[in-house]
Amino acid sequence: MCLDFLKAEVHPHLDAIDAMKDPELMPKLVDKAGELGLLGLSVPEEFGGMWC
Repeated sequence: MCLDFLKAEVHPHLDAIDAMKDPELMPKLVDKAGELGLLGLSVPEEFGGMWC
């Protein structure tokens, strides 16, 4: 899923991201990544899980 997101949403905009042409682009990409669950934190149970 991460690779698909990068290929579809990030790679086509690399030049704009590097040049910071659109100040709304990164927040939009972060929002989309969050909607897909790509920003979630995962802590293995052996380390106490999420709330260690």
